[in-house]
Amino acid sequence: MRAEREARLDRDGRWVGAALPRKEDRRLLLGRGRFTADLERAGTLHAAFVRSPHASAAIQRIDVAPARRVPGVFDAFTAADLGHLYLQAGLDRDEFVPTRMPLLAAGEVRHVGEPVAVVLAADP
Repeated sequence: MRAEREARLDRDGRWVGAALPRKEDRRLLLGRGRFTADLERAGTLHAAFVRSPHASAAIQRIDVAPARRVPGVFDAFTAADLGHLYLQAGLDRDEFVPTRMPLLAAGEVRHVGEPVAVVLAADP
């Protein structure tokens, strides 16, 4: 095993580009890594997002009733159900302008991969 190296700052006194010692390699290479997906808690639900295959499209209707009937599915939601909820990033800087972002697309999609529905189920 090679000796640990001390991290050094780059020429400008920054950490960017500096070679930092890695501490996690051994446990990962030996299969001893712990990941969020490895944790199990009773009652945990898994979320699967349905994403738009279109870069720009009008949403006329999304029927989640068939998904709700699948065994093991807890519920399914669209923007019609969750439209009052949003994400808002925060950054402690004067120049940062908080912007609300919808959880799911409503009325139209603006890019490929934009979430339009979410299904919660006992199994992934």
